[in-house]
Amino acid sequence: MVENASGAPVPAGAMVNLHVFDQMQMVYTATTTLNEDGSYVFENVEVTPGRAFLSTVEYDGIVYGSEMVVAEGDKTQIELLIRVYETTSDTSALSVDRLHYLLELADEDTLRVVELYVISNASEQNRCGGRTGAAGVDFLSPTGGSEFAIARW
Repeated sequence: MVENASGAPVPAGAMVNLHVFDQMQMVYTATTTLNEDGSYVFENVEVTPGRAFLSTVEYDGIVYGSEMVVAEGDKTQIELLIRVYETTSDTSALSVDRLHYLLELADEDTLRVVELYVISNASEQNRCGGRTGAAGVDFLSPTGGSEFAIARW
């Protein structure tokens, strides 16, 4: 199933991708179409104990994925729930849970400062927008700073 956690209708007709892994090596992929009720089915996929399954769907320009599920025992069906979210540019539901500063003397003329933010989103919407239009929050480079980069997880 694909569920819109924001309460809006699911993206019927969207392409859902299945990724199957043995020992964390991808061994099979398939694509199907999402039904109007949010369901999707992949037929004739071999389900064996220890095999891992993950499904993904793109919604509003963002790829969302299910949890990875490992087949156990004699199960022949795997349920993979994907939750998608509406997007917003509003930052009012975001809060910084933790902030870490890492300082390193890279050489005699360079002090490397790394800021690591752990940010929570208390809403049922995905924060998008800013300069890049991607999910996340934009930060400005400090005055006089160089080689500024942002990594998003």
